[in-house]
Amino acid sequence: MKRQLRGWITGVVILALAALACNAPGLRGGAALPQPEATPATPIIDPTLLTPAPTEEVESTPSPTQPAEAIPSPTGCGYWAEFVDDVTVPDGSQFAPGEPFEKTWRFRNNGCLDWPEGTQMIFWGGDQMGGPDAVDVPPTTFNELVDITVPLTAPREPGSYTGYWQIRAPDGAGVGPYVYVQIEVVEANGDAQPGGGDTPGGAGIALASTWVNQDVQDGDIARLQARVVGDRIVVHRWDQCGTSLCDRGEQSTSVADASDNVLTLTWRIEGQGELARTETLQAALLLDKRLQVTGTVNYDDPAQADTTFTEYFVQE
Repeated sequence: MKRQLRGWITGVVILALAALACNAPGLRGGAALPQPEATPATPIIDPTLLTPAPTEEVESTPSPTQPAEAIPSPTGCGYWAEFVDDVTVPDGSQFAPGEPFEKTWRFRNNGCLDWPEGTQMIFWGGDQMGGPDAVDVPPTTFNELVDITVPLTAPREPGSYTGYWQIRAPDGAGVGPYVYVQIEVVEANGDAQPGGGDTPGGAGIALASTWVNQDVQDGDIARLQARVVGDRIVVHRWDQCGTSLCDRGEQSTSVADASDNVLTLTWRIEGQGELARTETLQAALLLDKRLQVTGTVNYDDPAQADTTFTEYFVQE
């Protein structure tokens, strides 16, 4: 009995020691064995995650822009001429057959560009009377007067002769109105060939018709009606005022003044909503049977720049 009890006690002691051994440090299943002290690792940084260093910005200084040379607009600024006077050879001057003479016209440069080298007075149509195809025009500044002379020779046959001329810019554009020289060639006894246009039935009557503007716009002359009344040509004028016509009334001149199919008339325009002005028109019958009307507009208000225009008409 005592031997059995001793054996049981011995077994209990063995089991207790085994349980203590399971919780002893350093054994599998229990606390970890002491490890050597770890050396701190150098951190590895992904360079793609770094914020880029600020780049030093070099402030660019723009190069100075050279001011462009002012180039006039073709539609807002151009060459133009105003006929001022016949300096020599008044209309109807008489010459002997084959007699040389010189025709001089006086013009004013009333455009907004100076006339440069290469500007010419060219023969345009009618009777050339032995003249050149063109003569040089001296350089002329804005608002300057210039005399232009063409050497001519009276034809051999008696009669009435008219030649048309015009100033041309170096680029070939017409400058201002057509002008003309009109003479009578007479025999030694002083008799001119009959058939001149100084009386009704002469050349000036070709202007007597109804003329309509072939490209009318608001503000343009829309219609002209010319008729002969006795020894005068009466011209009625209508302007395009928006969608309706403005009646500008009538002006007249002597039939003799239109013997060369060129006449000049002046209208006074003033009224409600309009700038007071005087418009001088020169109407010339062209070789292609159109009517060219060149106008000079002079405003009463000195602050308003005067203008010029050219319009073309066909027979109604």
